[in-house]
Amino acid sequence: MLRRFFIILMLAVVPVLVVTGYQLYIQYGQAVQILKDQARVAVKEVISAQSQHVRQTESLLTSLGQFSYLLTSGSQTCFEFLSKIHLTYPEYSYLGMADMDGNILCNSLSWEVENLPNAKSFAYFDAARDGAFSLGSYQWNELAGDYTFSMGAPVFYDREQVGVLFGHLSVDWWDEAVKTLSLTDEDVAIIVDHNRRVLVTKGLLPLTQGEIIYNFGITPEQFDQGGFVYTDVRGISRAYVVIPLIKGHPQTPYALLGLPTSSLFSSAVNQILTQSLLLASALLISFATLMAMFKRVLADPLRQLAIGDDSLQQTGDAPVEIKLIQQRLRANNQHIEAKDRALSFEQSRGRLVFDQAPFGILDWQADYSLKRYNAKMQELLNLIGDWDLADYCEQPIEMWPEALRQIFHPTLAALSDSPDSLNAVTKFHRDHSVTKFETPKGPVFFKWHCVMLPNEDVRLHSVISFVEDITASVVNQNRLEYEARVDETTALPNRRAVVDSLEQFNQADEAIHIGLISIDDLRYGLRSENFEQGEYLVGQIARTLSQYQSEQVVIGRWSDSVFILVMHNMGHDRASRLLLDVRKSLLIPFEYRQKQRRIGVSIGVCSYPEQAPTISKLIFRAELALQHAMTASKGDIERYSVSYETELVERQQIESDLRTAIREGQLSLLYQPIFDGNGTDVVSFEALLRWEHPKTGLVSPNKFIPIAEESLLINELGLWVLSSVTAQLGIWQREGVNVKHVAVNLSPKQFRDPELVWHVEHMCQLAEIDPACLTIEITEYVLIGQSDVCLQHINQLRELGVQVALDDFGTGYSSLSYLSRLNINYLKIDREFIQGIGETRNDKVIEFTIDLANSLDLPVVAEGVETAAQVAYLQSLGCEYLQGYLLSLPLTIEGVKELLGCPENAH
Repeated sequence: MLRRFFIILMLAVVPVLVVTGYQLYIQYGQAVQILKDQARVAVKEVISAQSQHVRQTESLLTSLGQFSYLLTSGSQTCFEFLSKIHLTYPEYSYLGMADMDGNILCNSLSWEVENLPNAKSFAYFDAARDGAFSLGSYQWNELAGDYTFSMGAPVFYDREQVGVLFGHLSVDWWDEAVKTLSLTDEDVAIIVDHNRRVLVTKGLLPLTQGEIIYNFGITPEQFDQGGFVYTDVRGISRAYVVIPLIKGHPQTPYALLGLPTSSLFSSAVNQILTQSLLLASALLISFATLMAMFKRVLADPLRQLAIGDDSLQQTGDAPVEIKLIQQRLRANNQHIEAKDRALSFEQSRGRLVFDQAPFGILDWQADYSLKRYNAKMQELLNLIGDWDLADYCEQPIEMWPEALRQIFHPTLAALSDSPDSLNAVTKFHRDHSVTKFETPKGPVFFKWHCVMLPNEDVRLHSVISFVEDITASVVNQNRLEYEARVDETTALPNRRAVVDSLEQFNQADEAIHIGLISIDDLRYGLRSENFEQGEYLVGQIARTLSQYQSEQVVIGRWSDSVFILVMHNMGHDRASRLLLDVRKSLLIPFEYRQKQRRIGVSIGVCSYPEQAPTISKLIFRAELALQHAMTASKGDIERYSVSYETELVERQQIESDLRTAIREGQLSLLYQPIFDGNGTDVVSFEALLRWEHPKTGLVSPNKFIPIAEESLLINELGLWVLSSVTAQLGIWQREGVNVKHVAVNLSPKQFRDPELVWHVEHMCQLAEIDPACLTIEITEYVLIGQSDVCLQHINQLRELGVQVALDDFGTGYSSLSYLSRLNINYLKIDREFIQGIGETRNDKVIEFTIDLANSLDLPVVAEGVETAAQVAYLQSLGCEYLQGYLLSLPLTIEGVKELLGCPENAH
């Protein structure tokens, strides 16, 4: 008996132990996986923070690139600019600008660049030099003395890459990012670079920054697996997950997050033991019950029959086995009832979802009958018609109105292909997912999605249709597409839309003529206090040009002050006549606030394929023609000429050489004296810029100054001249040379610089000179556009003590209305009028100018005096000061000393 009991016990326990062990393994693995999933969710927050820094850096470098490049000249200007940016964005440990050879031109830490390493050593440089924003690696930065994440962006100027602007992002921000993670005291977080060196840690770990992670005991094989369980030297077991922070990058950093597993195993064991005891008890009870039933039902009767015992037939009690069977039947009935209740509950939930869904639902049968629909579907149907779906449920489709059948055509078409309905639904979903309906209130768009519910019996196939109203999305998409292609101010096609039209005309192999129309004064009005007037003029110009819109003519806005006419499938002569008509209509004065306003118009023209083989060439050459019309022709229509590209190459070469000249000291200054009205005493000097090219010799200022003004080099040239003049004035004063004043010419662009007054004051302080020794000469063009800013600068310079003169008076835009407001010291009559002395018209202009200046108590300087007759005429009019080659050529520094050292300053 005892042996039988142990055998029964073993048969019950062994399967239990096997099943328990397997369940323990499964549950422990599931718990570990949950921990790893939690770690990945936490690391995603770090990845999101890093992505935000990368996007911010890309935007910053891209926006600052060209401006930083324009300031790189070996001076401190770029350093000061990048230093300001550095202070604004303290998370960057280093910002710098390098040329295409990797030479660092300037940086945010120091204005000295001689001893800085070549940028080619940075991991991101090659990719950035090839024209793409590039990520480097987390590495030790000697300049910043810290681990940094480096990035570089290409810098383009005039459609050519000229350098790389780079930034090094300090890893200090990792500390903040890691601190925000929801970790317990036993959790650990580690950030390592691509060399597996530690950047940041959180938690109780024997690791320091820069130490290799493998020193912690983690093997390279475990690291490469991406997830593992590891027990450290303190005996703490954790589940680690390894996630790259920049997917696909060869030098990506990694985040390791470890969560302790100590409680997982004990929890799993307790749960499994509980389940095992319940299972073992159930098995023992079941086995004992079976043995008892076997003994009562089969073994005992057989034994009684064998011994001839008839007591079995005499008993009237119901067998225990019958009672057990009845109990089981009741239990099964209760189980079935519970299943029925659960099924009923799920059906109720399904009906609730069906009825309350935010989209229409239709349940179709394979015989073209509608089985059911939800309230949202009826609501959608009411948008396009007056039908009640309740009237058509379970009705044959042939009895439906034709208009209603057309509405549900997508689903009915899916059902119609009975041999292969599933393919029909797939084809519908691919080709007919959106339908459009016209209504009195406007078009309505429905999006259909069909799901097949197949059955072995084709007659029992059904299709569930989901219908969504996407009208708002379609309208918004159309509006966005419209706004992306139409200029907001004029409602004309914008640059993108015009280029698309050009490509379409090109594919149709049509002749194309384009005219770029520049409104000469408009670019100043749109960027000044006259913005309202500028906007009004833009609208007036657009309305005038729209009169010429036709099937063969496309009108668009190319930029702020430039419009474009695209004439296709039109002859050359007709296109030329049309452009003449357009120019004539634009020259008619516009009325603004009861005043007549005239504008200047320049037009550049190019034709395809006659003058340009491609659309890009057509646009480029039309822009060249426009530039020539604005500069050389001054407001005319210019057709593209091959010589323009030659001139462009020459201008680009001069610009490049001029940058080199500024950097290598090829520039110099000459000083031309200004004499009193008798031509005997020197009262002042004018500084004149000269450029001695090492190959071509002396370059005329008339040649390189306009190029400098267009390329923004004029600001740098102006600062160089100011710095050189103030420094030379200081030297002369210390040497005792009696130079009272020196005049410096500033361009309109430089005079509008918000920091101009600060530059002048700062340079005078550095040179230790009185600002009263300096004179700033400006032209009438300064007053165009930002007149209030320029008037403010004039007043600030006068308060500083600097003299201000109006140069080339009478040659630019009429500024008589401003003279009473200008706080200037004297006027200068342009040499063109002086050279024309003897001609009645010029003489009247000179007389008028001198009389006007006298009425305003302003002295007059006549420049370009070259004959004795001119001197006599000017003296007869009472001109106070004279300047010109007759009196003195421009002098070197030694020449100035020699002139002032002559007895009585006689010449």
